[in-house]
Amino acid sequence: LLALGDLGYGTNEQEWCTWTKARFNNIIIITGNHETDESGPSDIGSDATYCPFPLAGVPVNGAPGYPMGGYGFAYYFDYPATSPLARFIMVPFGNTGCVSEVVSFCFNPGDWEPGSSGHTWLSNAISSAKSSGMWTVVGMHEDCISSSFRGCDASGDYVSQEEFDMLFRLGVDLVLHAHNHVYERSKQLKTSAACPTILADLPGDPDCIVDAASPYVRGTGTVVVDQGTGGAGLYDVVCGSTYYAASMDGVNACGGTGTGADGRGALLYTVTSTSISARTDFDSSYFDSFEIISCTTACPLSAYFSFTPTNPLVGEQIAFSATASEGTPPYSFNWDFGDGSTGVGESLVHTYSA
Repeated sequence: LLALGDLGYGTNEQEWCTWTKARFNNIIIITGNHETDESGPSDIGSDATYCPFPLAGVPVNGAPGYPMGGYGFAYYFDYPATSPLARFIMVPFGNTGCVSEVVSFCFNPGDWEPGSSGHTWLSNAISSAKSSGMWTVVGMHEDCISSSFRGCDASGDYVSQEEFDMLFRLGVDLVLHAHNHVYERSKQLKTSAACPTILADLPGDPDCIVDAASPYVRGTGTVVVDQGTGGAGLYDVVCGSTYYAASMDGVNACGGTGTGADGRGALLYTVTSTSISARTDFDSSYFDSFEIISCTTACPLSAYFSFTPTNPLVGEQIAFSATASEGTPPYSFNWDFGDGSTGVGESLVHTYSA
């Protein structure tokens, strides 16, 4: 069970963990705003203590600067332990609070800005998983595009636009949220020269949509799921509030996209080497399912590059990094910097003199 924050809404983390572990064999957690003093009353340090990482033989790889080995705060793991199929990367995007019960720590949205150690850690975690043939799944509590009142927020209270777009640029297969108390699944989305950013505000941009209906093809875009249906009361969905939704449901219904059955429950995912399939398991009449599949014929090459700092000065060293997926590996990387200089390799450094 991936528990994506706002876990117990109470101060007795041990009681919540005991109750939950009695019903689920393996519960894996990431902080929400209610696990810090941003909203309270829980503390993610206590949650991580009473709900420790449960998968024997599976290493937890924490992000730099985060306490308790990163678990519950910012970390990733590969599953299963032998010949892993997927990398699950859990991040605290949008969290601005502090904790103090087990460790004293304050979350800083700047940890994930381009050029930061967190940004580098995340980029490397995604690119190395893709190079190894694993699916990439990023989980967090707070959301960005939404069928209710949440959205990208540059102030740091929610996921920032840069954080959100970064996941598309890096070619993540699946993004999971839970902050908004509704269910929503997006169409398959991708940033590009025609769609440099995926904004929550209407009107939507058709250039950001790769595929409107499942099954989706691996390596061509990203599917975003808001699965905030695990416990507290659901919200209304705002009909027509997001251009990018493929299906959604809450207390009310929106035409053919939902039932308004106010159902709670979880999504069940099945991961194989060639597909991720998902279906809802709610205590209502609402049902949704989708699948991301590896293409059965020659897949088009997908490539991406990034650089830091993002606003370099003349004479300043710039670190470039490239990733590739699909196509026909192994990959080779050749660079033309536009000033007569060239380079070879996944990562290199270049300096512009003018």
